[in-house]
Amino acid sequence: MSVVLLLALATGPTMTASFRFEDGFIVTKVMKDARPAGTCLIKVYNGSTSPPLVEGETEDGAGTFPLGGNSGLVGITIDGKECDLIPLSVKDGEVFPPRVLMTFGTRPCCVGAKKPEEPAPPARQLPPLFYLFLGGSVLLGVAALVLMLRGPKASGTREGAEE
Repeated sequence: MSVVLLLALATGPTMTASFRFEDGFIVTKVMKDARPAGTCLIKVYNGSTSPPLVEGETEDGAGTFPLGGNSGLVGITIDGKECDLIPLSVKDGEVFPPRVLMTFGTRPCCVGAKKPEEPAPPARQLPPLFYLFLGGSVLLGVAALVLMLRGPKASGTREGAEE
């Protein structure tokens, strides 16, 4: 238990990268602890052992680069450390994965990062008139049931009561 706690405390900053496809280029935003990561070096590879096809820097964590086809590997260097290569692919104008949690030295790359959750919409409330109608329907049903159980002898006089 203490090892898990120690590992949780020893983790460094959270670094994420988001990607979208625009006009034939990949547009990226690199974040470090939910803030723009500043200047990062981006390298695009077509294979894990090949020299990079493209190399460039970001401004305030934002950058644009070509992928060199429908898929490729992207390495992002932050503070002198390159993250595990991120496999990107483009299909129907969308980049997959659109957002990743970057890892360093754990290969294979990255974990899909979840988007911040939006609050759930408030539960739909029924109008008060509905409850009034429901209560009236239940009372009407109970009254009908009572009348049915009493039978036809319920109305009029009882036989033999006047004798």
